[in-house]
Amino acid sequence: MDTFDWRVSIAEIAGDGPFSRFPGIDRKLAVLKGKVALTVEGAEATVLSPETAALNFHGESAVTGHLVDGPSTDLNVMTRRGRFTSKLAKQSAAQPKINTPASLIIALNPLTVTSGNRLIAMAALDALQIEGSASMTIGPKGTDYYLIEISVPQP
Repeated sequence: MDTFDWRVSIAEIAGDGPFSRFPGIDRKLAVLKGKVALTVEGAEATVLSPETAALNFHGESAVTGHLVDGPSTDLNVMTRRGRFTSKLAKQSAAQPKINTPASLIIALNPLTVTSGNRLIAMAALDALQIEGSASMTIGPKGTDYYLIEISVPQP
């Protein structure tokens, strides 16, 4: 785990407890299902749910999770600080603009991605990696998904 430059994962949080530490890694965490209260370095807890924005924190920080209403499923984006940066945002745009070296679409519900002559059907929680700039349409219109953009930091 100490050699990756970037990593995206979906994990279930089944109980309260500390998160793994990843020194030198910037983390983003969004909740896909359930609710979890995260405490980062003793600060006041932030309650995350599918309706809230992702939480950003340093991988070396002490983070503790407390489940609010049972198990939670989360989306994690980790990038090695100084080598890559990331953006994580829930989208419903039918034609996202993709201009980063690597991007991923995480479907929250079934959707289709059309790029040129290709039609890709995605089930809930499927991931699609896109390399380089791309022009595409995502449907049906108004369907939510996460767009993750991985890029090299600007000097």
